[in-house]
Amino acid sequence: MVTVVFVALVVVAVALMGAVLLQSGRTAGMGAMAGQSTTMYGKKKGLDELLERATLVLGALLVILTTLGARLWR
Repeated sequence: MVTVVFVALVVVAVALMGAVLLQSGRTAGMGAMAGQSTTMYGKKKGLDELLERATLVLGALLVILTTLGARLWR
């Protein structure tokens, strides 16, 4: 059972990294402080919405699996 949880944890972690890396940048980040902000704020569409939801779900799954793995490890 512990092995299954840890394999699922690795799969979810890799999927979460992919979902985060595939998202388009919507903020200026640290460049906004220096006046380099060139981003346009608009409505999210299509793939961005899907990746945002996937990130939230995978993040929650990661927390749940990590907690479960810690409980089973004892």
